[in-house]
Amino acid sequence: MDRLVVEWRESDGALTPTDPLTTIRYRERTMAKKKCTKCCLDKPISAFYTNPKNGRTQSWCRACNAESSRAYFAKHRPDILKKRGPYNAEWQRRFYKDNPEARDKSIAGVRAWWNALPLAERRRLNQRKKLLKRYGITVEQWEQMRAAQKGLCAICGESQKQERHFHVDHCHDTGRIRGLLCMRCNTSLSWFEKVSGRLEMVLSYLGIEQGL
Repeated sequence: MDRLVVEWRESDGALTPTDPLTTIRYRERTMAKKKCTKCCLDKPISAFYTNPKNGRTQSWCRACNAESSRAYFAKHRPDILKKRGPYNAEWQRRFYKDNPEARDKSIAGVRAWWNALPLAERRRLNQRKKLLKRYGITVEQWEQMRAAQKGLCAICGESQKQERHFHVDHCHDTGRIRGLLCMRCNTSLSWFEKVSGRLEMVLSYLGIEQGL
């Protein structure tokens, strides 16, 4: 039995500790469930974090804590990243340099998580990373562009067997996004733009007047 319990009293035919703090600890360790004060649901003790200082479980469950943290981060994201970004990056580099085993363990964990994802989810995450890094748009914005074009290439008007085969066309000088193109139209347009007058040369070769 708990070594903190020093005095007991009988209540309703059962023995309970008399010390208030010990009573709380005793109940938390013996109860099968606990009620979360935020979602008001009865959950197992394992669903709550334990305070390392006093050994007591927190009043909010893990899910409610995570939800609250996500909401706070979303609301204060710019300020948080501005404050902790450079420090965290530098701290992480130093930590992994001094602890190669921790680095290998972290990499192995990420790889295991990635390999466990369905193929469709992995493609979507790759697409999200690519769109944000190269063009500064989200997957939702990309889908809105595709819906506005009715799922067709903005130049040739042909559909694609798979939606992810659409390419984001943008101006290389200004970075302005112009639309979604199939691979052939995107490659051809890029080829024409690289050399000034190349399109006119092709039209002249084909015998087509430039004014048409």
